[in-house]
Amino acid sequence: MNTSLPWQTQRAIREGMSFSAVVDADGVHNPKTGGFHVVQDAIDAGHKSIFVRDGNYPAFAIDVPEVTIVGESWDVVCGSVVAQTNHAIIISAANCSVSNLQCYTNALGGNDFDGVNVTSGGTYTLLDRLYISQSDRRGVNGSAQHIFVQNCHISTCDDRGIYYDGLYGRISNNTFVSCGGSGIGFDSSIADNSIAIGNFCVSNTGWGLIVDANSNNCIAVGNRLYANTAGNESDSSSTSTMHNETT
Repeated sequence: MNTSLPWQTQRAIREGMSFSAVVDADGVHNPKTGGFHVVQDAIDAGHKSIFVRDGNYPAFAIDVPEVTIVGESWDVVCGSVVAQTNHAIIISAANCSVSNLQCYTNALGGNDFDGVNVTSGGTYTLLDRLYISQSDRRGVNGSAQHIFVQNCHISTCDDRGIYYDGLYGRISNNTFVSCGGSGIGFDSSIADNSIAIGNFCVSNTGWGLIVDANSNNCIAVGNRLYANTAGNESDSSSTSTMHNETT
């Protein structure tokens, strides 16, 4: 005898929860009740609040606004064990949030892909508690206004830990270690009025933290910067404020 609840009842229960969809690589795939195997399917089905259980998942793109994705832990791994064909996570819509998961890129063929790529449409993006490692280019590449990157661990990227070329970025309480470029880069002509505070940048091949000559009125305060190959901090803007601990 089938004792499972009707799908209408299951859906009603799901809609009463904090998340409208649960993604589980090993779970039951049932779009009617909000159950999916991959993150992209849940996004494409129109869900705005998505919980991802531990497991390995392919890359995904958020191209609609107001989407929140929360991983169960850093054992949620988004990327590919074969040659990557795009960034691990792409955000091209406003007011989106991704938190508490791991992502990486493995291009193999020599292509350059980021852990998280936020395009100009991704205004007011929040990246929180992410573990980004082994990116074939940058950990986070941001070109939208008002990107918040906080409480993340970003390491062993082939290029910068974070490259930001949008206005009003807030980079706080992150660790950037052993990246193939600078840990934090406000090294663009339009990264004005951005803030870096409380970050830890160590053993990066480039600078620990760099502010480009054309990135005006930035603030970098309370960051711990040391053992970075090019130097610990560089400010060419003449309009920014830098008060960090460098050794």
